Amino acid sequence: MATFFLLPPLDCAELLACVAGHAPRARRVRLPGHRALWPRGLAAAVPVPAGNQDAEGIVIEALSATERERLAFWHRAQGLVPVALELEDGRAASGWGLREPPDETSLPLPADLVRAVAEEVMGLFGRADAAALRRRWPMLAARGASRWRARSTCVQGGESAADGVETIRRERPWDGFFAVETRRLRHRLFAGGMSAEVERAGFVMADAVTVLPYDPARDRVLVIEQFRFGPLLREDPAPWMLEPVAGRIDLGETPEETARREAMEEAGVELGALHPIGSYYPTPGAVSEYLWSFIGIAELPDGAAGIRGLASEHEDIRGRLVSFPELEAMLVAGQLRNGPMLLSALWLARHRARLRAGTSGA
Repeated sequence: MATFFLLPPLDCAELLACVAGHAPRARRVRLPGHRALWPRGLAAAVPVPAGNQDAEGIVIEALSATERERLAFWHRAQGLVPVALELEDGRAASGWGLREPPDETSLPLPADLVRAVAEEVMGLFGRADAAALRRRWPMLAARGASRWRARSTCVQGGESAADGVETIRRERPWDGFFAVETRRLRHRLFAGGMSAEVERAGFVMADAVTVLPYDPARDRVLVIEQFRFGPLLREDPAPWMLEPVAGRIDLGETPEETARREAMEEAGVELGALHPIGSYYPTPGAVSEYLWSFIGIAELPDGAAGIRGLASEHEDIRGRLVSFPELEAMLVAGQLRNGPMLLSALWLARHRARLRAGTSGA
């Protein structure tokens, strides 16, 4: 009978049930000579040798073949490998870890956040290979985290989906970098009662951030230009867009952390104070994406703009320094065709004098 050692947060019964298919009986144990580390970007802790320290976790036994396959699927999708361990009573156990200690670690993630990620990933069990999912892990994790984050961004007092929407059938006919989800549903009507059954389809995406770097002393912004597939799909003859810096919120990040990381990756700019513009759904009719938009204070001397982007993500991004009068002229002329770019320019037009004066009032 195989014995498995699991680190928190898999000691949470609801999370373990999501991953394994049900919550098997477990008992708490210590793993001598190890400590638990949380690799940045993953939704699992790993045991790492650590002298006289002990890692606390649980032991589960008598798992079915399917339950063992589900546990392996969850861990391998994150790039983890089986490891042999020895428990405090001298018994052997199997676990999952890394071949080498992680380069970067983070604080443990809340169990309910990990469960949201697990729901996204385990929905592909039996439909996708775990090794192939490893390449898609960052987006899968970000999509799960977006569902978790949605609970804190809803407008209080609004209609609850739990009370006002009845889902009859839910399917994902395509699941890649993005996913397409279809639902047959009924929803509450303003006049009372429920609607007839309707079919809806939409893109499932991750939450993201936009940030427009602004130098109050030089009164200029840094915008980026890059090729966008959406305008090409529309047969737009000019699919290169002027935009603020933007990027997906990775697992474990706050929107503010993402804004600072993306500004460095896409523009080579270190941001100072961040001024929130707002958070919103840019295309709620058919897309789940939710955005946080900021103005980021930065030093933007001559030569600050260049060609950048991550080769691993096939990014080809050109930065451009634009004075505020030029930005305002582009806004008036209808040359800013990206939604967050429009919002950022309008917000800056209203608050520019305050930012240039160095005040923090509304």
